[in-house]
Amino acid sequence: MDQRSRAFIWALGIFVSGLLLGVLLTLILAGGRVMRPPFFAGTGGRMGPPRLERQIEQLSEHLNLDARQREQLSSILERSRDRFRNARQEQRRLQRQAREETLREIRALLRPDQLERLDEYIRRAEDRFRRRPGGAP
Repeated sequence: MDQRSRAFIWALGIFVSGLLLGVLLTLILAGGRVMRPPFFAGTGGRMGPPRLERQIEQLSEHLNLDARQREQLSSILERSRDRFRNARQEQRRLQRQAREETLREIRALLRPDQLERLDEYIRRAEDRFRRRPGGAP
């Protein structure tokens, strides 16, 4: 076995050992429990009624909230959901505005034949976007 092969096997062994050690330490530090994600992880900023109710229930149980605190928590999370929804809408508006401005600048420097090709390029890109899962309607 040549020196490069031995070096590769040695590096691979160190990597696998580190990976196994990391998993083992995670299990030890977690006390054998499956670790749950943070409160808002995985919501993608979308907390519809079923998800919102589940979050309220989980927090209420975990924090041992009384009925008054639960009501207040519900109000806070509903307001938060609305703030995030408004922020997403504003972000989409700003992105659309930036895209339109960028296209205006690009169009200003192109010849007529290039403009036609740009329009075709944009049409194809938009078609691909619509066909992908979760794409625009």
